[in-house]
Parts: sequence; structure tokens; C-alpha cells
Amino acid sequence: MVANFLLPNRWKPFGWGLLLFGGALGLLFLLGYDDIGWLNIKVPMLLHAGLDLSPDSQPLGPSFQENNILDELALVFLIIGGVVAAFAKVEVEDEYTMQLRLASLVWATYVNYAILLLGVLFVYDLSFFWVMVFNTFTLLIFFLVRFHWELYQTRKIMPYAE
Repeated sequence: MVANFLLPNRWKPFGWGLLLFGGALGLLFLLGYDDIGWLNIKVPMLLHAGLDLSPDSQPLGPSFQENNILDELALVFLIIGGVVAAFAKVEVEDEYTMQLRLASLVWATYVNYAILLLGVLFVYDLSFFWVMVFNTFTLLIFFLVRFHWELYQTRKIMPYAE
């Protein structure tokens, strides 16, 4: 029995749209436009930044906090869009594209963890936090780039192949 966990092909444009929109929101955040007033809302918070056990500290349990959700929206759109774009079927999903998909995923995993290992060894403090944030998406991005590049190369060699 072969289990196929891929999403329908018709979802692929939706995934690319979410991925691009999330990337645009993330770029806005990185450029410093992170205080858009109407995005300041009270959000549920499960964990606090520290475990301050003094009597004046916030309670350790769940609470609500005022927060600008631009970065959270960017991350949600990037993650959902990336997963949908990466794991939606191509028009003709056959054994070759499944093999290509697997090889691209393995390659992207190797590259992703090589970059993470370099970050662990050579990047420190708050810069390492940014390495971890970007590393959240690099596996999906590397996979998408490698898989679609290989599909493109295949179409150049064999125009009838998808």
C-alpha cells in the first residue's frame, strides 16, 4: 500500500500566494515597519520570557498581552504557504516526480542542517536568534527551489515530462 500525503494540485497557486504575501509581510517587519497601529491587539500568551518568581511578576499561567501581530502573520503565512506550495502535487505526479521530490527533500535537509551547524558554531547572541528564525523557512525554501529547478531541467531535456 502506497500512502500519498500530497495536497491536490489546485492548492499550489494558493500556497504560492500565501508564501509571497508572508514574505512581503516579513520584509516589512525586517525593514522596521513593525508598529502598524491596527495590528496591535490583545493575544493569548502561553509562555513568558522568563521565570521571574518574585511577587510582582506576571503569573506563570496563560494570560493575554497587547502585541503587534505583524511578525506572527508573516510567519503563519510563510509556514502555511510554504508547506502547501511544497507539498501540492504537480500536474502529472508520477514515479519520477516522487523520486525527484524525495531527492530534493533530502538535499534540502542536508543543506538546511549544514547551515544550522555553521550558525551554532560561528554565530552568537541575538544574531543566533535570527539564524534560527530564518532557519525555520530555509528547509522549505531550499526544497522548493531544488525541486522546481530539477523539474525545469527535466522539461528542458524532455518537453513531454512534467
